[in-house]
Amino acid sequence: MNISEEPCVVEGYPDIAFADQNGHALDVEVRPGSSFLATDPGSAPVTVLPQGEATAVIGWDANATDGALVARALHASLLPGYDRGSWPVELDIVSGSEVAITVWHLGAAPAAP
Repeated sequence: MNISEEPCVVEGYPDIAFADQNGHALDVEVRPGSSFLATDPGSAPVTVLPQGEATAVIGWDANATDGALVARALHASLLPGYDRGSWPVELDIVSGSEVAITVWHLGAAPAAP
């Protein structure tokens, strides 16, 4: 969300990672691109107006979680190199999972392929 009084421009992919219920990083491959949830149109500048927001879509296939350490925290930043924030999640993402992330975009998620 752009909380400033001026438009801002973002381009690229968010930086994301996952941690288990013990706070340890999960070995998850994060790749830019489309998933069954959304089409990734490729990187392009996005102008976010004041009080506006941009979103990205995270997609992955279901994973077996029986006996596995699972994602209980999402760590994310605007772009690689920025400080990551952390949010609690309850996801079936485990070590060895592959996760796709779309570029930042305005409005609803791009349609699934």
